[in-house]
Parts: sequence; C-alpha cells; structure tokens
Amino acid sequence: MIETARIALIIYGALVIAGGVMGYVKAASAASLISGLVFGVAALAAGISAFRAPGPGLTAGLAASLFVGMFFLFRFLHTRSIMPAGVTLALSVLVAVLTFLALKSLRA
Repeated sequence: MIETARIALIIYGALVIAGGVMGYVKAASAASLISGLVFGVAALAAGISAFRAPGPGLTAGLAASLFVGMFFLFRFLHTRSIMPAGVTLALSVLVAVLTFLALKSLRA
C-alpha cells in the first residue's frame, strides 16, 4: 500500500502541475499556474520523500491532496463543471484515500 501511495503522489503531483500550466495557457490564469506549481511540486516532493521517510512524506502528500481537494470541492459546488473541477476533485479524493490507508498501514 505504501508503494502505491508513493507512486500515486508522484503522478498526482505531475498532473496538478500540468493542470496549472493548462489553466494558464487556456484561460491566462496566473493563479492557476502558481497554485498548480506550488501544490504539484508539494505532492511530487512528498511522493519522492516518502521513499526515504514514509511517515513525513505521506503526511505531507495527504495534506497537499486534501488542500487541493477542498479547493476543487468548492469550485465544483460553485460551477458544477466536470472538467476540471470534478475530475480534479475525484483524483484528489482518490490520492487522499490511498495516502491515508498507507499511513494507517505504516502505523499498524
């Protein structure tokens, strides 16, 4: 489970970065670019650091995915659009659950 969460965080981080860049290219949204880079790099770094220190790395990854997920939950409730809000929300929830389960298995 821990290995799955590490890989999921790395992929998730790359997708969040790509989404931020796409938001900037399509809508000229500097906020999308900055937040995508900040939280994408955070998730990516958390996934990579979870190889050396699983507890802190997975905890940081859980925090990043929950923060992005909460943001896109509000965005989805406001816009009711599947793309990008719904898809990013679903992806964030999936990564948060995987990371939570990995942390739980670490503590067991």
